[in-house]
Amino acid sequence: MEKEEIKKLIEKAQFWSHLGGRKDAQKLFAQAIKGIEKTKEKDVDMEFEARIGYMNSLYDSGDPELQLASFPPLLSLIDQYPNRFEHESAVYWFYKWVIGGVTSFDYISKDRILTLVEDMKRRYLTSGYGEKVIDYFLQSIYFDLGEMELSQKHREKWLSYTEPSEMDDCTACVINRNVWFHMALGEYEKSIEEAQPILDGTHTCGQVPKSTIPRVIFDYLFLGKLEECEELYKKGIEELNHDSADLDEYGRFLVYLSIKKDFKNAHDIIENHFKYVWEYKSKKEIMIFYTSMLVYFRALEKEGKEYIKCEALHVTPVNRGEDGYLISDLINYFDIEQEKIIDLYNQRNGNNHYTVFYKERYEKLFAQYFD
Repeated sequence: MEKEEIKKLIEKAQFWSHLGGRKDAQKLFAQAIKGIEKTKEKDVDMEFEARIGYMNSLYDSGDPELQLASFPPLLSLIDQYPNRFEHESAVYWFYKWVIGGVTSFDYISKDRILTLVEDMKRRYLTSGYGEKVIDYFLQSIYFDLGEMELSQKHREKWLSYTEPSEMDDCTACVINRNVWFHMALGEYEKSIEEAQPILDGTHTCGQVPKSTIPRVIFDYLFLGKLEECEELYKKGIEELNHDSADLDEYGRFLVYLSIKKDFKNAHDIIENHFKYVWEYKSKKEIMIFYTSMLVYFRALEKEGKEYIKCEALHVTPVNRGEDGYLISDLINYFDIEQEKIIDLYNQRNGNNHYTVFYKERYEKLFAQYFD
């Protein structure tokens, strides 16, 4: 591929990126990178432009594994050519995306995760960004690893900073993370209070409020305030892209609808989104969706239902008869599949954090409404 042809691909990709056509941009940037890799004499400035454009196109792609794989070549370029590229700071921003999703992969060891954090910390300190953002992410990383004391230590440290950092998340994302933490710690009323500037529209961004509303619904469910959820659900379901996986968010809505006994809309979520289970790279989100499905199946069983018809489940090995799937068979299958995934993360972490935080927590919520 000639240099001029590669340049045109990059320009076309940038055009689609500006229009919000991330998937089209992603394909074109990928083609440009392949062309650059095959050239005898690489134009490093063009390569940086293509790789940084490609990385940017992966934002909100639902594929953190691809982000993780695409990041090292960018780091390599700024290491080989320090201070050469105008948008070098964007690489450090992208490091946040990588670190933010790295615990989602069970096959990435705890040591490897912490090594990545140390590399990010070294680069941030060298570039003058400080440790604030490192502590911001370590509170979540240690939580995912089941190291609760270390999580709290870094959370307290992050909360102690008074000066802003160039690498801080936007206000909406910071509030959203605090909402999640309060919810995760069982501080449901604090979570709801924290979420108010998002719920009233004061602070929004590309990820907010779409990821916030399902969390607040969980707060209300655990508080036994089912009646508070309906308006939030109507607003939240409109925020989601119905052609994207969003397994965590749809999973939380599925739990709400099952508890509300709105089985039709709950069924529709499975019909429309179970297909993404087979495409998703992170087993963590798959496990969350399975856990949510189990709430639905068990709710149906409590209502005296014995069979269910669901076309999306034809890809599973569960036997389907003339009346559909036996609900008890589905519960057995997805309970086993859920446990398999939970075991992978528990083994990675060296504790039972995923059992306690996901399986047992969802079971307690179910018992709150059905036992």
